[in-house]
Amino acid sequence: MSKLDLYIEAATRQNTRPSHRGAIEHFEVEWRGILLETADSVARYRAEDL
Repeated sequence: MSKLDLYIEAATRQNTRPSHRGAIEHFEVEWRGILLETADSVARYRAEDL
C-alpha cells in the first residue's frame, strides 16, 4: 500500500471525520478561507497553527 493510500485510509476513518470537520470550520470561520485554497494560503494557515 502506498503512502498516499495509507493517508487516504487514515483520513477517511470514522473517528477522524469530526477532527477534519473542526479544522475545516476553523479555517473557514476564523481565517475566512474558502476551500479550495492556494498552496500559499494553506501553508500560512498551517504555519499559524504551530
